[in-house]
Amino acid sequence: MHLRLADTERLLELARDFMPRYGAKIKKLVLVWWTIDDLSDLCYRSDTPSNSQLEALEASERFTGLRAVSDQPLQRVFDARDALIATILQACTKLLHFKVVDRMTTRTLEFKKGSKITISSSRTKNALQELGSRISSVDFSSADLFFGYHSATASRYLDIFANVEHLSVRVDDDKPSALDLQELLRKLPCVKTNVSLELDNISSSAIGTLSGWPCSNLTQLTLSEMPSLQVTELANILKVHPITSLCLRDLSIAGFQLPPSLSAPRPGSIKVKNLSIAGRTDGALLDLFDGAPLKHVELCARRSGRNSARFSSQRIKAFIKKHCASLLTFKADRLFFDAAELSAINRALEQEGVPVRVITVK
Repeated sequence: MHLRLADTERLLELARDFMPRYGAKIKKLVLVWWTIDDLSDLCYRSDTPSNSQLEALEASERFTGLRAVSDQPLQRVFDARDALIATILQACTKLLHFKVVDRMTTRTLEFKKGSKITISSSRTKNALQELGSRISSVDFSSADLFFGYHSATASRYLDIFANVEHLSVRVDDDKPSALDLQELLRKLPCVKTNVSLELDNISSSAIGTLSGWPCSNLTQLTLSEMPSLQVTELANILKVHPITSLCLRDLSIAGFQLPPSLSAPRPGSIKVKNLSIAGRTDGALLDLFDGAPLKHVELCARRSGRNSARFSSQRIKAFIKKHCASLLTFKADRLFFDAAELSAINRALEQEGVPVRVITVK
């Protein structure tokens, strides 16, 4: 079930009429928290709700037993929707999968008359705490402010989901504390199966923490917007975690040569099976994965900014031949090859008995 906080009447109808009968049947819930678009669509931004909106607000307060603690109608709206979401969650007695989608940029809003409104989620979080031990799959990867995008805040919320089996986390900090990230990594082993970790624009000290704190169930990793990332740092991360799916986005790893200690990685030391690369990277980055059991490879182009130089036909053919025992698909953005090059690569692979072909995608 998908929930959006943008409609008080709809939330009231769900909480009051639908959930008592059907709440126990809901296994997966996607909660779309407040977004910028939702807030811009509020027709009562001047603190003057229409009669129908006011009626829905008052009915919601009566239904949830919420006492108005503010004389600002808009603050009451935010508090009422928080209470309604909490009521809906409490009815999901067999909930297994939970995801939050949150694209806000602030917790406090200032309106035309100078009034400030605080967006609260305390009741929703309390309801989650009650059900947390039942939930087996949690996706924080799109949650910025609901859970807090700092790694310290994310680690605190892991305590709620004691029996989670699959976890997706996104950490997006300009200067995250290495100790905070270490605390998050320390708690990840409590996840019973797979962990998907997304790191966006984090500091070099945090990268060092990631490579120095092994997590036995970190199997999926996405790294984005890290212009200072060094190939040795990436190699160290891949050696200490059993990462099978790696996604590199908007990086700027260029003009490097692999150190002798990494030029021929020990088979089995890097376990990546699914590899996706986008950004300015040197073709030599592919050499880092010589000993990896690659199955699916994707070379993506950025639609804005600078891309990698065009990969030579010889390098691509050699790479595919090297991994032909395990490789199933090789996809590349059509910006990297023209039609003649692509045809020549695939013809050569066919002649040499290699079953894999290069497929171009937009």
